[in-house]
Amino acid sequence: MINLNLFANPAERFRDGGPTWLRRTRINVSVNNVLNRRPRVRDAAGGTPLSLRPAYLDPLGRFVSLTLRRLF
Repeated sequence: MINLNLFANPAERFRDGGPTWLRRTRINVSVNNVLNRRPRVRDAAGGTPLSLRPAYLDPLGRFVSLTLRRLF
């Protein structure tokens, strides 16, 4: 499984620290399970056991989140 996490501090883009509302702010973009892969499990008969079916192992699949954090 491949995960990707990117963050930025927008105030660092300005020489003087930027606008006051932008100071101490962080933007985070996260992608979990980038390739949307799931493990393949087989038993001796060649079937997939019920408790190890893909929907039970990873119900979310690929997950993208955007977070905006501000320290006061």
